Amino acid sequence: MSDETVREAFQRSPGKTTRLASNERRVPQSTVVKILHKRLKLYAYKVQIVQSLQPYDGLRRTSFATEILRRNNEDKDYLKHVSFSDEATFHTSGIVNRHNVRIWGLKNPLFFFQNQQGIPKVNVCCGLMHNKVSGSFFFNETTISTDVYLYMLELHVAPQLEEFQPWIIFQQDGAPPRWGSHVRPFLDAIFPNRWIGREGPTPKPPRFPDINPPPHTSLYEGMLRTKCFRHQFQILQI
Repeated sequence: MSDETVREAFQRSPGKTTRLASNERRVPQSTVVKILHKRLKLYAYKVQIVQSLQPYDGLRRTSFATEILRRNNEDKDYLKHVSFSDEATFHTSGIVNRHNVRIWGLKNPLFFFQNQQGIPKVNVCCGLMHNKVSGSFFFNETTISTDVYLYMLELHVAPQLEEFQPWIIFQQDGAPPRWGSHVRPFLDAIFPNRWIGREGPTPKPPRFPDINPPPHTSLYEGMLRTKCFRHQFQILQI
């Protein structure tokens, strides 16, 4: 089995499995893998799952991005007035995202993580400004409903951002609890024409990518993760 034969086979069908290729050519699967990796220098990449976009999403995304750029050009401090809100979920087991975790070594360390179903978790929300952090807000509830989210806005978010009125701009994502029928009127009253989100005065389109500042979000989430996992949790069966 020549290298060119393998190259042509996978160029015609990049998703072909090495097992299928070995069956078609009647050669050991290990031979196919060796040719792909060591001779052709090809690598197997994972398929990325993304949200399906609707016909008008492109226009909405462009309009939103253009409007934010226009405001920032007119007022260089515009983004400094925005409080970017976001949330994260921490499992008491220290559950990991296998797509982000890598274990380096000279050989496969065969590292395993034991995942437990129904393990307790905590949801944390915070707001990030260019020079201030609002929060963190730890939820007792395992699921953040519209009522729970509104409770957090009333008792925590609004009081902490009061000192920045009347120029503060509140930003939130498009998750269902964020645009409930009684959440939007509250935001209109506290941040009149000054909040960014789904069906808000500055409407953030559905399925729009996260606009939180990546370095600040990652840094603060790392700090929270360290705080949450400072102690080992023991799950008691009662």
